[in-house]
Formats: sequence, structure tokens, C-alpha cells
Amino acid sequence: MTFLRRLSAMLILFVVVAFAASPFIAPWLLENKIRAEFSRATGSQLSLGWALFNPFSLSLTTRNLEVKNARGDRLILLRSAKFDFDWSDLQAGSGNVKSDELQASWKRTGNETVITLDHVSLAVFDGLQTVSDFRVMSGSAHGSILLASDNDIMADIYLQVHDLVLQGPPDLPDARVEIARIHGLSYDRNLNQITVNSLSLDRPQIDIVRTDETAAPTNKSALGPKTKPAKAGLNLLMPDVYMENGEVTFTDKKRSGDPVAFTELAGRFTNVVIGNTIGAAFDLTASIAGESQLAVAGQFGQGNILNASAQLRLDNLSYRHLTPYMFHLLGRSADAGTAYMDIDMAVVDDMLEGTLSLVFDQWKWGAKNPDFDGDPAPVRKAFNLLEGSGGRVRMTIPVEGNLADPTFKVDAVVRRATRRAIGDIVGAPFKLLGSLIPGGKSDLDLDKIEFAASSADLTPLDRSKLNALAVAMNLRPQLQLRIDGIAISAIDLPDPNSAPHGADEEVERLQILANRRAEAVYNLLVGAGVDAGRLSIDILPLAETAKRKKPIVRLEISE
Repeated sequence: MTFLRRLSAMLILFVVVAFAASPFIAPWLLENKIRAEFSRATGSQLSLGWALFNPFSLSLTTRNLEVKNARGDRLILLRSAKFDFDWSDLQAGSGNVKSDELQASWKRTGNETVITLDHVSLAVFDGLQTVSDFRVMSGSAHGSILLASDNDIMADIYLQVHDLVLQGPPDLPDARVEIARIHGLSYDRNLNQITVNSLSLDRPQIDIVRTDETAAPTNKSALGPKTKPAKAGLNLLMPDVYMENGEVTFTDKKRSGDPVAFTELAGRFTNVVIGNTIGAAFDLTASIAGESQLAVAGQFGQGNILNASAQLRLDNLSYRHLTPYMFHLLGRSADAGTAYMDIDMAVVDDMLEGTLSLVFDQWKWGAKNPDFDGDPAPVRKAFNLLEGSGGRVRMTIPVEGNLADPTFKVDAVVRRATRRAIGDIVGAPFKLLGSLIPGGKSDLDLDKIEFAASSADLTPLDRSKLNALAVAMNLRPQLQLRIDGIAISAIDLPDPNSAPHGADEEVERLQILANRRAEAVYNLLVGAGVDAGRLSIDILPLAETAKRKKPIVRLEISE
């Protein structure tokens, strides 16, 4: 009996000590057990800054619960939480947690655990870095998570996120999503892969800022040499991403500080891949500043090289949004008008090829850029050659470039292609005018009219040419024409050696003849319907005509 009494007393003492010490010993044992299991299952680190276990209520109170990835970057910070259990919970494998930041419950059946999230403040992620260098700053979520654990953990998540705020790098400083719905998010640890079956974004808002300091590698040289990664990173797959009622605010501080709002952004991304490679197909529409309509569709994929294709259509874009770029790329601003664009681009193995099909409506060019590097492009002259009676100018510009070239810049590629196209137009203006004439040809010789010696009479052939030119000019109502009258002493004077060269009388005779020839061309064009205000007469100095072999009137297109 004495032995039994002593044994009973020892057992009672042990229980009392255990209960008394449990608030201190249990958290330590529990934390070590949880940390080991959490690390084994997720590859991440879990720590508790402070914990208190109540053995009577079976509750665990924690502060500063942290989750860090393998690199030691903090992913989650739960500043305070209370986990409640009871005996029935323990038997059923269920419980709940409550804090200002998190209210959730869970229930385990076999190897599956269902977690119900009544409220999660995204502040618990405390700046978690997501894709594209965005960090989670605030927001809330609710939904459910199904965890299936065998040798690994599989997660299937359904969430609705409200008022999500992300902070990004300098060129993407801010992003907000009013409502995001995630349907069927699962994680496969063996593949280190997250799959989101469907993601819908309602009223997303993104700020984009372009500055001189903005650096965005676009080629292999900028990305460095090809190397095989030591370990594959996390892969994100999203078969369908839907977006509606979105807004993007673009501020180009390099060209103009005025922000441009892309509103009513809507569309779909499919087969999105983000990881060791990136890729997606897309189909989006938006409104620009409430005036223009944008539609863009295409696909891209990038690993060590980029392959992509895209078609963009932009309607009714105001000159105000284009003039900062015109001023920089072409050396002249715009004062009025709207533009329409169809852009078709393809990138195959880092080689860019495409076309810009442009229509300018009622376009008026403005002042030259005094700080332009080089001569401004002769855009006024080109537009006068292209503008029809309806006030529209149509251009097709081929574009090409090598994205693997370390010096590749989009601005430079567009500038070079545009200047080349404009140069081709103004370099052979009368070929263009000849092609406008019904039945005419681009090789029709319209830039000069020949005369017989000492004569200012037009031949029937020359009259036909000038009538054809008048038809072309009436189809290009903005075109200005300078008529250069020419007379040659060696041909147009009866005996050029009979008087000293340059004698006043002979010079006057030559100038009169040159003027009569120019007036003959002028009068015929006016009679054929060309407005006189579009024509001007100039008599070339005799010094410029001395080496000419034929007396002509030369025609020049002017701005």
C-alpha cells in the first residue's frame, strides 16, 4: 500500500508539473514539430517569435509567425493569432484560427484537409514579391483550400481577392485590382509548378512610367550568356486569364510628362507560362483617353530567344498623343489631325519583321525641332505628295531589326524605317504623280518640259504631259509646284559669239525668254484647273544654265 500511495503521489505530482510547465514546454515542442513538418512538405522555413499554449482550453497564441523561402526571404508575417482546439477537434482533425489579419478553420479527413478562409488580410504577406518584381502591399481574400498530403502536398485553391495593391519597380510603380477570382489553383511540389485553371480580374489598374533611367533588357546580350540553371525555378501556368473594366495609365517622361489613360481595358490571355520561359497568347481591347479605340492580339514565347507575332489596330488617335514622338523621331511637331494605325509584327529567332500601315486624317505639321540631331525628315513635302482630296494620307512602312543586337532600340528602328520610307517618296516625286494619272506610269517624265531653240512654244507632246500633270496635281490639292524657267545662251541666242559674254542686252533677252517659257507652263496648268496660288515662277541665274545642253523648264515640288 505504501508503494501504491507513493506511486500515486508521484503521478499526481508529474501531472501537476506537466500542466504547470505545458504553457512553456508545449510551444517549444509544437514549434519544433511544426517547423520540421512544414520544411519537409514545402521547402520553406517557419518560425514563431513567441507562443503560449493553454492546456486547459487547448489554445495556442502566437506572435510574429513568419514563413520564409529557402533563400531566407520573408513570405508571410502573421503578427498575432490564436489557434483554438477542443477534444472533438483533435479527434476530427479540425480547428480554427482567429486574428485581426486572419480568420480561418480547417478539417482533416484521411489525407485531405479542407481549409476555409473567412477573411485573410493580404498584409500578412508583408511585401511578398510576386512575378515581375511586384510586391503584395494590401488587400483581402476569402475562399477555400483543399490540401492532399501523401508523400507530397497538393493544393487546390478557390479564392476571391478584393482591393489588391501591388508595388512594382520604377517603370511599373503601382498596380491595383478591385476584384480577382482564382478558380482552381493547385501546386505540385514535384514539378515545382503552380497551375491556375482560371483567373479573372475586374477593374485592374496599372501605372507605367517610362524614363531615361528605365532599363528593360530586350536581347540576349543584355540577358548574358546562355547558362544552364542549377535548379529549375517555380513555374506558373494559367490556361485562361480574363480581364474587364481595366485601366492603364502611361506616363512617358522621356518624351512628354503628360499621362495617357487606357480605359475600358478588356480581353483574355491564354496558355500563360511564367518561369524558366515565359509565353502567352492575348486578345485585348481598350480606349485611349476616351477618344481612340485600340485592339491588339498575338502570342509570344521567350526562353533564350524570342518568338512572337502581334497585330495592332488603333483608330482615331489624336495628334496630341503622337506629336512628342514625331518631334523626337522626325524633327517636327504636329498641330492638328488624327491617325489610324494597323501594325503587323513578327519576331522569329529574335529577328523582327513587320509593316506599319498608317492613315493620317486632316493632318497639319507644326514647328521644327531646333535640337533635332541631323536634318528633320521632309514630312511636309511627303504628305503633300500623298494627301488626297479627302485630306487623308496613307503610308505603308516596312520595319525590321535584330533584337539580339546590343544596340537595338525600338525608337531607333521606327525612326530609321520612317525616314527611309519618306526619303523614297520625296526622292522621286514625279514618279509618284505619274502613277496617279489614269493609264499613267511611274516612269512618266513629268519633271521637265523641253523647248526648241529660241522658242517658248509648247509642243503637242508637252501640252499632253502638262495636262496629265494637272490631273495629278488636282488629285493632290496640297502640292506646291515651282516652275524654273531656263534659257541657254549657246542655244537660244542667234550668234552667241557676236557680243561679249554677259552683255546686258543679251542677258535681258535670255531672261525674257526663260520667263516666257515658265509662263507658258504656268498658264497651261492654270487653264487645266490648277489653282494659281499653288504655282510659283523662278528664273534661274545664267551661271546655272551655262552647261545645259537643252533649253527646258524644270519643275520642282516645294513644301
